[in-house]
Order: sequence, then structure tokens, then C-alpha cells
Amino acid sequence: MKTLIIMGALMAASVASANYTTDMSCSDARQLVKSHGAVVLYESAHIYDRYVAHAGYCMQGETTKPAWIHTADDDQCFVGYTCETRSSENGG
Repeated sequence: MKTLIIMGALMAASVASANYTTDMSCSDARQLVKSHGAVVLYESAHIYDRYVAHAGYCMQGETTKPAWIHTADDDQCFVGYTCETRSSENGG
């Protein structure tokens, strides 16, 4: 039981310290990805993704896909890329 309580507290703390895109400007979100190279950004507690500055932050066999997110000041903010598995259609 103690383990469940601790796990719940840790999960709540991680969501509380999350980078919510709706609380930041487009330029702040873009700079966060650029400066960290790879970062998880949240639109809500259950909607999030990992964004990267370039393909060097993707795993072997993955490629980048341009990513636009909703921020406080822009509904279509380009922040960088997401990583996706290469398919035979795009050179994999």
C-alpha cells in the first residue's frame, strides 16, 4: 500500500512540473526544444509527446517528422520534430 501512495505522489509531482504548451509562448516552446535537444511537452495531463531538435535525438531506425503544437499565443507553432519509425516509403 505504501508503494502505491509513493508512486501516486511521484506521478502527481511529475505532472505538476510538466511543460504545458498552453502556458508558454511559441518562441519559449521552440527554445525549450532547441536548448534541451529533446523534451516532453504536455497539452494536458494526458496529451503529450516528445519533441526533438533534430534526428540525432531519435533512435536508430527512426526519422523526424515536423511538429506543430498549440501554445498560449499560436495554434500552429512549429517547435521542432517528433521521431517516427522509418518506412520503406521514406527511405527506411
